[in-house]
Amino acid sequence: MAESIHGQVTSHDGWSDQTYRYDAIGRLTTVEDTADTVCTRRGYTFDARTNRKSLTTSTAAPGLDCTTTGATTTTHTYDSGDRIVDTGYAYDAFGRTTAAPGNGTIGYYANDLAHQQTVGGKRQTWQLDAGLRFRSWKVETGSGTTWAQEQSKLNHYDSDGDNPSWIVEDTATGALTRNVNSASGDLAATTSKAGDTVLHLTSIHGDVALQLPLTAGQAPVALDSDEYGNPRAGQAATRYNWLGAKQRSTETLTGLTLMGVRLYNPTPAASSPWTRFTEATPTPTSTARPTPSTATTLTGDSAGRSGWGERVRGWPSQACSSAPSARRPRPSSASASPPTTGDRASAVRRSSAASQHSPGALAGWPRSGTPAR
Repeated sequence: MAESIHGQVTSHDGWSDQTYRYDAIGRLTTVEDTADTVCTRRGYTFDARTNRKSLTTSTAAPGLDCTTTGATTTTHTYDSGDRIVDTGYAYDAFGRTTAAPGNGTIGYYANDLAHQQTVGGKRQTWQLDAGLRFRSWKVETGSGTTWAQEQSKLNHYDSDGDNPSWIVEDTATGALTRNVNSASGDLAATTSKAGDTVLHLTSIHGDVALQLPLTAGQAPVALDSDEYGNPRAGQAATRYNWLGAKQRSTETLTGLTLMGVRLYNPTPAASSPWTRFTEATPTPTSTARPTPSTATTLTGDSAGRSGWGERVRGWPSQACSSAPSARRPRPSSASASPPTTGDRASAVRRSSAASQHSPGALAGWPRSGTPAR
């Protein structure tokens, strides 16, 4: 990994290789992404309010240099609140995304935490514990008022953080997975009741790059993603992948990431500009101005609270935070719900485009952005 004098990541080598370029104010404008000898070039443009206007994609033949030949461009439009208004998107009165292409519909608790996702004849429902963490969830199939349960899982915590210590994978059988942390506090391995252990080898960015079973005969699983967390085509679905060291789970119906207090959708990062949270980014002033932040994608806001708290290099008028147990008052426009406190308490009302920018435009890849504990 290489950084510029501004702390921006300019290149990264791993299972795949990336080169990044930025504009004068630190927004990611070009990515040259080489995976399996094929280079895909992605170019981004922005409007005056830093909404991503377009994505131009071109792919070179295997083994050849990146090219702009044969490029295709997708454009997008926004409303006065900086919300993408392409076909398929819908919002509620609080600016929360209630529908998005490929992700069905999403419902929320009064405190803005995700309650239920429904898509393609399936629905996933989360229940909260007293600390406002995801205590359990179930997956059902059906429609209307008729639903049959397929999965039922239960999180157990050993501290006031939002990372489960162990997860009951089936509440009927009691099968479980225990998460084992390293000395740094990041995920290092998982084990089951039977004692089989899988090492989770992570990158500097905090992504799980390799799952290495210690049981004889079990094959390792290589994991990789692009600059916004999209897994490679054909890659096995896993609970922890991008930002997996911080136990940011993608165990949702469509691969949305449980990013602390919010849901994060990476998919349109490669096909549209909706690299934002489904809940709006909290801002102390309650303005609709987008937060100029890669805090979630490739810096340090793995708690999903970009918009509050600490100043971040490169954007002195904006902020992001993953501070522990921070008490966050709600904006005055959010009187419909009472204030909450703790690791998962965050006001998420106004719309803004979190994660619109570079893999390092703020403070480089996450060196200090562990989830709040």
